[in-house]
Amino acid sequence: MLGIAVSVLVNLVFLVALVVIGRALIDAMPAPMALAVKEYTLPALYGAVLVMFMNSATRRNALTGILCGLAIFLSPIPGVLGTAVAGILAILVCFATNRRPARPAGSGQSA
Repeated sequence: MLGIAVSVLVNLVFLVALVVIGRALIDAMPAPMALAVKEYTLPALYGAVLVMFMNSATRRNALTGILCGLAIFLSPIPGVLGTAVAGILAILVCFATNRRPARPAGSGQSA
């Protein structure tokens, strides 16, 4: 249990340090360059997560990835709200496709 807590703490420290350093770097950039970095960072992160997500290569993952990509790029909802809707869609699709059929009462397996 202590190992998990230390791992979370170390990750949090590195995340905060990188956010502070990244913010300083963006503030030091010329305005057009900083705007481009801000516009392309979120899609790049989504792309990286999508590639990791698709590496497990199940139909459920593919369906979820395709629906979320469509929700992000084709949504009439602007900005962050559209991204939040895509995330909620991903969660709902995962829940809907991950349901297992109920076992019959006499399946022979006991807890």
